Amino acid sequence: MAMVNRLKSTSGKVVGVCVASLALMLLSQSPCFATGFSLGDAANYAVLAQTTPNSSVTISNSSKISGNVGIGADRLLNIDSSSYIGNAVFAGVVFEANGNTGIHGSVSYGNSQVANDLTYLTNLSQGLASSKGNEIDFSNNQTIQAGKVYNVTPNSTSVGNLTIKGTSSDYVVLNFSTNVTFNGTITLTGGISANQVLFNITGNNALTIASANVEGVFLDPNGAISMTNSVLTGSLFGGDSSDLTISGSTINGPSSDSVAAAASIHNPEPAAIVLVGTGLGFLGICAVVRRRKSRAPVPPQAA
Repeated sequence: MAMVNRLKSTSGKVVGVCVASLALMLLSQSPCFATGFSLGDAANYAVLAQTTPNSSVTISNSSKISGNVGIGADRLLNIDSSSYIGNAVFAGVVFEANGNTGIHGSVSYGNSQVANDLTYLTNLSQGLASSKGNEIDFSNNQTIQAGKVYNVTPNSTSVGNLTIKGTSSDYVVLNFSTNVTFNGTITLTGGISANQVLFNITGNNALTIASANVEGVFLDPNGAISMTNSVLTGSLFGGDSSDLTISGSTINGPSSDSVAAAASIHNPEPAAIVLVGTGLGFLGICAVVRRRKSRAPVPPQAA
């Protein structure tokens, strides 16, 4: 009996170690939430415009952009004399800029990182669009809770006043699968910041921000983008298939020295998934070992 008890005690300890090891791997490798987003290096920009030949970015009618503006290859940047931006970064080796007296910071070109950032954002948009989220209809003066991914129903083509509640460690993603217009006020409460709120417009759908005061990151990789007579605290990314126009508007983007990790919620890395699978496999082996030990023959006791 003493031998049996020792075997049970040993196998119990082995399983306990297995469980503890698996728990540590899960805690150390997985984020607090199953889904989320990281802007990567794009977190350093107020505006990033996608790459399509013969299309342009137009900033006019006393628009003001505080922060970096990144322009993809083959893009033309138009700035009228009444508007200004911070730094302009072009992916192309040769850049075109009309009215470049409106650029108050530095101008650089041949920057491959801009193209990489745009590709990253496109992949981010596609990945988040495929996430299983909570379906939601929008009405005016609505309040939603952060910490979730929302899939907005196709009949919600207009977003008026919206309040998003969340802490400084929360995030929220809102996926739109149709043309959408923002024409109200978006208010963030509870400590959540603009770079933790992502409005993701998918497909070739258009994004319009008109007579609005909004906060967050607006991402539309493939659709036309128009912003008129509005204020945005955050970032505006996309506009691949058509021109991107900003008229009579203000964008208060991240400062030029912002760190790329500003949006700190990440999707689980493939390596983390592999580690979880390995831990589960290890736990299974532990169970097999325990079963075998429990079936070990008991030596006869001495008379």
